[in-house]
Amino acid sequence: MHVEWTKARARMMRWQEEYAIIQEEMRRVVMWFEWKVEWWVQQAACQENTKPDILRGVSAYAYKQADLMWHMAICCALDWLPTLANKKIQPLWGAKYATEVATQQKKRAKTKENIAQGDDIEVLDHDDGLDIEEMPSDIEDDEGVDLEALVFDFDDD
Repeated sequence: MHVEWTKARARMMRWQEEYAIIQEEMRRVVMWFEWKVEWWVQQAACQENTKPDILRGVSAYAYKQADLMWHMAICCALDWLPTLANKKIQPLWGAKYATEVATQQKKRAKTKENIAQGDDIEVLDHDDGLDIEEMPSDIEDDEGVDLEALVFDFDDD
């Protein structure tokens, strides 16, 4: 009887450890994306002694990457938080993303409703909210092109 109790206790302790590890891994992934957002924003600001048109292009690219990293963090939270909530787990990092996850879930539900009604729409999984526009590659100079419009706004949420 003591052997079975010891085995059961060891299994329980491994499950508790795995429970803590998986939450920490999720937190680290989200924090890494947040760190990368800040890193890209800093890259946009650190370019000096460069032509203004090149600086705008570099800045636009950096903000585009920052926006992409932010949305990747949101996608991770969108996938993980509902699953964790079903298991009655409320991670501390989840509070930061709760409203964004709720918004994205409403968008997904509306998209599914439109599909069910037979509306002809294209579904892009995990790309909801990405406002990324590519600069045409055949533009060689900035004549007639509003470069300021190509710089992305970065939300300071």
